[in-house]
Amino acid sequence: MKALFSSPLFLTVGILLTGGGALAAIFPAADYITNRSSSTTDNFYLGGALMALLAMSAVFEAFLVIRLVWGAQAIRGIDTAKDGKRDDDDDLVEVRSMRVTGMKKALVFGVLLAVNIIVFDQIGSGILVTATRRIHVLTQLRSDDPQDRSNAVTDAIQLVGDREVAAAIGKVLETPGEAREWAAYAAGVRNDRSLRDQLAELTRTGTGRERAAGAVALARLKDPELLRLAIDAFPEAGEFKADILIAMGMKGKLGGLRSELELEEAGRFLSKILREGKLDKVQTRLALWVLGQLESPQGLKYLKGLLSPETDITTLCVTLESLGKIGEAASCDDMMALFPKLDSAQRCPELVAADFTGHEVLLCGGLNLLQRVLREVARIGDDQQKIALERISVNESYPEDVRKMAAEIAFQMRYKPVQRSIQQQ
Repeated sequence: MKALFSSPLFLTVGILLTGGGALAAIFPAADYITNRSSSTTDNFYLGGALMALLAMSAVFEAFLVIRLVWGAQAIRGIDTAKDGKRDDDDDLVEVRSMRVTGMKKALVFGVLLAVNIIVFDQIGSGILVTATRRIHVLTQLRSDDPQDRSNAVTDAIQLVGDREVAAAIGKVLETPGEAREWAAYAAGVRNDRSLRDQLAELTRTGTGRERAAGAVALARLKDPELLRLAIDAFPEAGEFKADILIAMGMKGKLGGLRSELELEEAGRFLSKILREGKLDKVQTRLALWVLGQLESPQGLKYLKGLLSPETDITTLCVTLESLGKIGEAASCDDMMALFPKLDSAQRCPELVAADFTGHEVLLCGGLNLLQRVLREVARIGDDQQKIALERISVNESYPEDVRKMAAEIAFQMRYKPVQRSIQQQ
């Protein structure tokens, strides 16, 4: 065997067979793994087979290099002469062969194996080393197992801008079955605008969970048709109606609209579902928050109706913030009328809402209730409240921080004139 591995002809043939076999297999294997495989197990076995061929080729290459550099005796060992003597030429061969060590042989093999892997990895579009994560994601997205498709989302989000990953996500969105909501989540986080049509269709026709996921994804894309799609999807969203409202609020007024009529339609829709009284407490607070996010004057009448000490503190705080964002100066009169009726010890809780993925949005920050009223009056900037604010600033029945805040707002108001009214519909 040692004599065989010291034959340059045998080693060359071995290199041609193993290297040629790997070269012949790499192209169909790369095409299958990259474009058609739906099984990570198949990918593992194919990759393992290619690695085995490359390792065998590296063995033959290493023996050939050792044979050429250090001579045949570096492989088969130094022969002992029968009479115990050697001529000068044999002595030179022995000295050359003795210079090779096991460490050098291992180093030659390692370098050649690394070269083989790098070369064939490039030829095979990265299936051996450099693109394994991407290929794993594509394979899972093509899988028939919904759990695999769901598991691919985390890595898919990291591969932003990859068109093939986007196409694979789009295929999941178009195919009825499980995990479509997670594909929608990935599309939204990745900002894949090329998938806009698939997301819109999912919002129109999917299950409640899928409609909600599609709406949230479109909100992340700042899609101009989101509000109309969300309004249509709301009745069919079932237990995920809160997610639809979150999507509407995430988009907000500045998210890009196809027309002002769409914004007015959304305001009327929110006012209607609030008046009907069929929303639970969480959905009600979300709807109030969305009115502020969209700056919808259509909701002013309902919001002002909640300005009462009897309204629960959380709902009242969300209402105040929404009134401030809508920005009607006349709302300041109602808020300042409420001010002396409130308990200065009460505090607005920090309120967040989460969609089905666990992503949270802030509905209302924590703040003293009286300071919340003052903050929203300051946001609107109605300078006709300056006298009332100055009175509060010197009224020692209020806490010092409230008085200081009122004094500062009164001072600043002279620089921020506003309109006294906003058209209500």
